[in-house]
Amino acid sequence: MSDYSKTPSNATLKPEPFKVHFDDQQLQDMKQLVKLSPLGPRTYENQQNTPDRRFGVNIDWMQKAKEYWQNGFDWSVFVI
Repeated sequence: MSDYSKTPSNATLKPEPFKVHFDDQQLQDMKQLVKLSPLGPRTYENQQNTPDRRFGVNIDWMQKAKEYWQNGFDWSVFVI
């Protein structure tokens, strides 16, 4: 697995620190969009759990991700 905490030795640009800022209304809008966004119906392909993900992300993973973004993710870390 790749170590994404280190810059590749052949990188031509050096990463610089930055801060992300979203105001409260933007965060509320994002939360509302996540809440209202439906997941597609269950299909053969989106129910497969293959190691190579040849069918893409499965629906169970998407449901868990949506639940986490709605109820588990700390959106306040983006408010500066």
